[in-house]
Amino acid sequence: MTADEYLSQVGMIDCKIKLFQNQIENLRLMAIGTTCPSDGDRVKSSGSQDPMGNLVAKIADLSAEIISLQNKQVEILETIECLPFEQYEVLFQRYFQHRTIQQIAEDRNCTTSNIQKTKKKAFDNLKNMKRF
Repeated sequence: MTADEYLSQVGMIDCKIKLFQNQIENLRLMAIGTTCPSDGDRVKSSGSQDPMGNLVAKIADLSAEIISLQNKQVEILETIECLPFEQYEVLFQRYFQHRTIQQIAEDRNCTTSNIQKTKKKAFDNLKNMKRF
């Protein structure tokens, strides 16, 4: 794994978290719409005997997965926090705030070439830290 691949996980994790949050919201809406069986005639079905329990279990599983993904993001953040501040700042803005090299350069009143050099130094430091 390269330093870029390592840091790019942050964006993929963000997407997964949003997806899981949407799934949880849909499951909650399904739970609200789930009704209890009436005392009337029962129809034989092969469905689950505890649909509410199944929804709650799926929500719990997705919530646990979100926590795991967030922990991975924290691990990556803690890794780049060990870099010199200028390198940390460039990587944080690029991978956590999803800003372009051009945007970072404009904010810092410098060239994109300077940002690329700082990013390369940060990558070199990450390679030594993480043994990529």
